[in-house]
Amino acid sequence: MLSEKVGDAKTLFVETARHHDLFVIEDLRRDLPSGQRHSLVASPIRFYAGVALVTASGDCIGILAVMDTKLRLDFSPDQADALRRLAMQTTRYFEALSRNGDHGGASSDMTTERALAESEARLRRLTDAAFEGVSVWQDGLLVEASPAFAKMFGYDGPDNVLGMKAAPFIAPQSYALVADKMATNYEHPYEAVLLRSDGSEFDAELRGHSIELNGRHARVTAVRDITERRMMEAKLRESQRFAESIADNSANVIFVFDLDTHTNIYSNRDVAEFLGYSAEQVREMGAALLPSIIHPEDLPRLLDHFEDFAGLSDSEVLEFEYRVLHVSGTWRWVCNREVVFERHPDGRPSRILGNVQDINKIKEMESQLKLNSDQLVKREASLRALLQSAPVILYAADVNGRVVLSEGMGLSALGLKPGEVIGRSVFDFMDGDSQLEEYAQRALAGEAVSYDANVYDLSLHTELQPIRDIHGSLTGMIGVCYDVTERKRAEQEIKDFACVLQYQKEALEQATLDLERQNEELSRARDEAQSATRAKSSFLASMSHEIRTPMNGVLGMTELLLETDLTDEQRDYAETVQSSGRSLLTLLNDILDFSKIEAGKLEFERIPVDLGQTVEEVINLMAGGARTKGIAIKYAIDPEAQIDLVGDPGRLRQILSNLISNAVKFTEHGGVTVRVRLASLSDEDVLVHFSVADTGIGIGVEAGQRLFQSFSQADSSTTRRFGGSGLGLVICKQLSEIMGGEIGVQSAPGKGSTFWFTARLSRQKKVSCRKSTAIRHDQHRSPELPSDARVIANGDHASIDEFAPRSICILLAEDNPVNQKVARRLLEKRGHRVDTAANGLEALNMLSQTSYDIVLMDCQMPELDGWETTREIRRREKAKASIVQMPIIALTAGAMAEDRIECFEAGMDGFLTKPFKSEDLFAALSQHLECLRPAA
Repeated sequence: MLSEKVGDAKTLFVETARHHDLFVIEDLRRDLPSGQRHSLVASPIRFYAGVALVTASGDCIGILAVMDTKLRLDFSPDQADALRRLAMQTTRYFEALSRNGDHGGASSDMTTERALAESEARLRRLTDAAFEGVSVWQDGLLVEASPAFAKMFGYDGPDNVLGMKAAPFIAPQSYALVADKMATNYEHPYEAVLLRSDGSEFDAELRGHSIELNGRHARVTAVRDITERRMMEAKLRESQRFAESIADNSANVIFVFDLDTHTNIYSNRDVAEFLGYSAEQVREMGAALLPSIIHPEDLPRLLDHFEDFAGLSDSEVLEFEYRVLHVSGTWRWVCNREVVFERHPDGRPSRILGNVQDINKIKEMESQLKLNSDQLVKREASLRALLQSAPVILYAADVNGRVVLSEGMGLSALGLKPGEVIGRSVFDFMDGDSQLEEYAQRALAGEAVSYDANVYDLSLHTELQPIRDIHGSLTGMIGVCYDVTERKRAEQEIKDFACVLQYQKEALEQATLDLERQNEELSRARDEAQSATRAKSSFLASMSHEIRTPMNGVLGMTELLLETDLTDEQRDYAETVQSSGRSLLTLLNDILDFSKIEAGKLEFERIPVDLGQTVEEVINLMAGGARTKGIAIKYAIDPEAQIDLVGDPGRLRQILSNLISNAVKFTEHGGVTVRVRLASLSDEDVLVHFSVADTGIGIGVEAGQRLFQSFSQADSSTTRRFGGSGLGLVICKQLSEIMGGEIGVQSAPGKGSTFWFTARLSRQKKVSCRKSTAIRHDQHRSPELPSDARVIANGDHASIDEFAPRSICILLAEDNPVNQKVARRLLEKRGHRVDTAANGLEALNMLSQTSYDIVLMDCQMPELDGWETTREIRRREKAKASIVQMPIIALTAGAMAEDRIECFEAGMDGFLTKPFKSEDLFAALSQHLECLRPAA
């Protein structure tokens, strides 16, 4: 084995021969010059110590060397001297052999024996001084041992161990291994655990060789204590792990690069994050790495940079900045710090070790700083130009008051130029003014000062600010002077104007006080008027209720009377009473509407409007009176007006009823014509035009101007033929205006009249009004009307009985006996059963005992009114979880909107105002019972 190692280490022998002295390399991989290291990369040798055998004539006849595959860091100076002495003795021995090589006989043998004895003695001395413990074993016993061997195992000297067996020197776990190696004459190094005399264990390396001793087989074993080596190896592994951990966790990329092949030999794992490639991908790129990731502008510089390593020592560091391509396609600036890592035998660098730092942010900051610097320079130039053109004086002075800067166009007003006064004292320009000098001294002492002063014909405002360095020390002051001459003049003008304004303000305040007093008086008057209006409305509502209650009895009884067998004279009397009652009711309704309009309480609905149905309903209502006078009522509706609209059809009927009623009243011969057309059309609304033309007596111009005034008539004389309150047209005018329209008349005496009005209605999509069901007689179409015009000639109506439900059970809650009798008789004549209750308590008691189909509920009753009674009925239904609630229709003399709201909030389903017509009553019953009890 030794010969093989020596053969591999020819380079070491050559180097030893060159030194002619002891040549020691403790670690071939670390200490051998890099130019020679490559020749021993594959050799297992780590430690080498050699001495050249040089004769007296200077010839090198050989090398005496000690080599080991393990590190030997404990090679001492004494051992080095021993190796030199052994080399010298060996050289002399070979020289002696050379001189005696030609002699023979006994003399030659004696010389040889002497030389061998001396050589053996020298070999023993060398063994005693060797690193290892050397032992000779024969017949299982220790027959020779070096002092190092005895010391290694804790014995005082070789004499203490001779004659011992091997077992006391070997730890139990290694005994079988050592016994096997000795039995098989194993000659390669191996490791085992040995045992000291005190029982402690230690790691050792053993090497054995078979020899002949005194004619018998023996075994020489060298033992080396490798405890320290093991510790060093552990430290080395820890150090290596530490270094690898530092490299793997470094924020920078660490690499080894081959200058010959232009390939990356090693990269820590940060290269994956840095470039977006894994370390394996980087290795696979090989020589294509540089062209792939280096910016084209930087690649030639990088190749030139590699050439710079040829003249560098191993300790010198080169830096190089360039751009690399990230896998995302972005370029990033990096900085390399590189050293020569390995060299060729001729000294040329072969590999470099580098540390790559990401300086992309630094470059961005440098770029931004350069941009900021350029902008700063531009701003400084702009500022200087601005200062030179600014209508101010800007100056700066040092701590002694010496001017170091003077700029601004304001200097010209003082007869100075920019920079002209630099070097002069600021106090030179104050003409001994102690106040100005005080201001300057205060500013130079660190105080901010502001003051106004007059210089020549100028008024200057000056701002002084102290200047401090980064340490806070005063270095001077800076001053800015503004020409405020015009401002001062303007301020004086403002003061003068302010005096005028103050006078005007005082006058305005007085006028305001007067106006506030007037407003207070107006407010009081308004409140009094509103209070009067409310009182009037309350009075009218109360009177309406009181009048309607007996009126319900009058009209109801009259209707019942007309249904009995009467003589013609009696029927005429009864119909006269009925007509007078209805006229009185119309007057009462007009007064209430006028009061509502005047109080601003008139409400309007927003529901679907069918213009055809609305007109027909009004004409059907007026047909009876027209038929009596022999007058035909005609109407025509423009087809374009038959669209879906939203508004208040009740108010339209109210206006049409008034106009048609007047037309019938003032027409003796001929007829009445109603027309409906669109005046304008938009996507949101329409303006509908209604007209009612008659062939009556006509109206003069002056009389026509008074028609729409309150309580006015065309004929206001005491001998007038036609009665009326004069409120109807006033109400029509106000209703039309509230609906966004207007009203007017075209007339002449003896030629009839045409009253018209407009109303704005909203358009409604996807809503269809029900078809008109009024009876039309095409044979009475007027030739002067359009082809689709209709005439209501006879006013025919379907019988009320056709719409009435079958016989039902009704509870009537009413405290007035007359009203009880009217309602009871009307209902019983239609075949219904009616029970009456005089108050709410009786009604609740009867409901608890009898099942009724519907309740007709008066509102104002003693003990328990209709509203509370209705609430109690709904509460009981809720407690019983009734699926269908009892229909309750209010029968009340209250005709105000709030009366209707109060009824519905109490839980009622319908609302009838007294006095009511029988058809209205039966229509309400049919409406609320048709889903519960459909007619058979």
